[in-house]
Amino acid sequence: MFRRDVILIGTALLFGLVSMGHVRHLHAQSPTAPPVFRTGVEAIQLDVTVTDRDGRPITDLAASDFDVLENGVRRDVTTFTNIDVPSVATDTAVDGAETDVATNTAPNGRVYVIAFDTLSPENGLRARHLLRSFLDKHFGPNDLGAVVATSRALRSAGQDFTRSKSRLLDAIDRFSGWPVGSGSTLETINQLGSLADLVEFTLKLPYGRKALLFVAEDFLEDVGAVLEVSSRAKTLRDYCVQTVITSDRPETRRPNLWMTCEPSQYLHRSLVAAARSNLVIYPIDPTGLDSRIGSGGRNHDFVDLATATGGFAVTNTNTFDEHFARIAAHHGNYYLLGFNSAYKGQVGRAVPLSVTVKRPGAVVNARSSYVSPFPEEKKLFDPTSRRAIVDALISPVPTAGLPLEMTTAAFKGPEGNATVALTIQVDPSKVSLAELGGRFTGRLELWTKLTLEGLEGEGKKFEVKFDMTRQTRSRINETGLRLLAPLAVGEGRYQLRIAFGSDQLAGGVIADLEVPDFESRFVMGGLLVGSDQSDAVHTVTPNNTGRIPGGSAVIPTTKREFSRNDVIKIYTELYDKKASAGDFGAHLELRNEAGNVALSKPLERVPGESGLLEGHRMRVALPLADVAPGRYALQVHGRSGNNRDQRATRSLIVRVK
Repeated sequence: MFRRDVILIGTALLFGLVSMGHVRHLHAQSPTAPPVFRTGVEAIQLDVTVTDRDGRPITDLAASDFDVLENGVRRDVTTFTNIDVPSVATDTAVDGAETDVATNTAPNGRVYVIAFDTLSPENGLRARHLLRSFLDKHFGPNDLGAVVATSRALRSAGQDFTRSKSRLLDAIDRFSGWPVGSGSTLETINQLGSLADLVEFTLKLPYGRKALLFVAEDFLEDVGAVLEVSSRAKTLRDYCVQTVITSDRPETRRPNLWMTCEPSQYLHRSLVAAARSNLVIYPIDPTGLDSRIGSGGRNHDFVDLATATGGFAVTNTNTFDEHFARIAAHHGNYYLLGFNSAYKGQVGRAVPLSVTVKRPGAVVNARSSYVSPFPEEKKLFDPTSRRAIVDALISPVPTAGLPLEMTTAAFKGPEGNATVALTIQVDPSKVSLAELGGRFTGRLELWTKLTLEGLEGEGKKFEVKFDMTRQTRSRINETGLRLLAPLAVGEGRYQLRIAFGSDQLAGGVIADLEVPDFESRFVMGGLLVGSDQSDAVHTVTPNNTGRIPGGSAVIPTTKREFSRNDVIKIYTELYDKKASAGDFGAHLELRNEAGNVALSKPLERVPGESGLLEGHRMRVALPLADVAPGRYALQVHGRSGNNRDQRATRSLIVRVK
């Protein structure tokens, strides 16, 4: 088979799967797995938006209010979920600071994948401007987003799934565009093959509606023709033959069979996977209003692709903001309906769907069909039995199960590397331990995996053993459970995935991690945040990991909400080989949401620790008694001497109650 020579996918897991231009298919599933095919019956899930005539969501419907017809035959609704994502908060940062806590307990949010196809440099610039506006106005605090490139781009141009708006904006700004080709068969294979890889990848995301913003200038395959031909085929190979025989386009009549049918096969795979993943595709042409386009051409192809997946095309228009608002609204309030299909029509064809509700004046928006897979395509949805902790580690997004929170802080380590202090807090009531003779025992595992610009590094596994009395177990249930572990990492911009738990129950979180070059002239380490009250949390250390930097000065916590009768404690390190101790200084500021300084206090030097690589160790205790309740940017400003080039700032968000 022809190997697509230029396919760069920006998300880390997709990057890790790229091999000689192809993306290998993993059949891992998230804890909320896609429907499972069974003999004679197929489970189908459908996402449906219902509004009144004025476009306001109707959110109080029950399963009995829906009528679902599959190819004209009524189907009973077997599963039903009402998804209500909070309205988007357009500004979640405080004075430029973002949350530094990674968690798998955040409320449901929207899931966006922004995919850049081949764009001219001019349209690349226009697309960057449009997508920055989309994120600024419509990306909420609990939303997840990723940026990928399905065409020629730098490997570092993408961004893994993240809740950080600033990370997504940085990724968008790194996309520069590329001269558009001539639409050759090779380019068609590249575009359609990359799209199939990306859409099939979304099957591994937790279930629910997802949005693919497909930014392109042209779509190189006819969706209608693909579905028309597939309605007469019984296998993928037969479909390939039918594509050649029935083609009325002279340019597709080539002696090389694989050259002729491969793009159509890729598109069919994309449509099959999109229906199973509840992925809605929104083709976006950044060209804007163009009187030369008319009603055909790429408009027609984009509209067909969007309609086949329940979306709409944003083409030949300058009113992008209006369409972006519709996308955000479409993924805010909806219903997930499941039904068992016994449809025995030909495989591979588009099966008509109709959804109505028993509510006068209700307007229903749902996909009008799903594409049934050929036998060769069903393997994409076969369930694979895995250990829960493995599922949690390989998932591209946070996974529920065992509730977790994690923070990271990088400090200078030995041999030019960094030592990252991992702080992980667990809901102890969910940790299952065996009771025998009045003691509680058990063994859990902590797995870590780093990805650097799409290249996956070596994973590590640690063991955490428990052996405690009933009294200790009761105290842990009251105070909480904290894990502290150091992780050796080199300089770079990473995604860190961790999983904690057992084969039966585990949770996973994902964090963005930026490790500076600690050999630079002046560098400031990360921030450890603790408090008097959080010191009571029970702390364990995985076997054979050692202690974290600064652990004796501040016991870090992942909590960022503090009462006014608490005292926040902050630790950091400053590094400058050419400066003396008297040249260093640092101070802390609390800035409210208006940007005003509510409190300021200098950091003090901490005596060195034997056995640790020392920078200039700084610490401060901040009583909150005089701080008004609210959200604050906690900023630590470090300096070396009076040179403005030797200054740095670290910031995060805290809440005082």
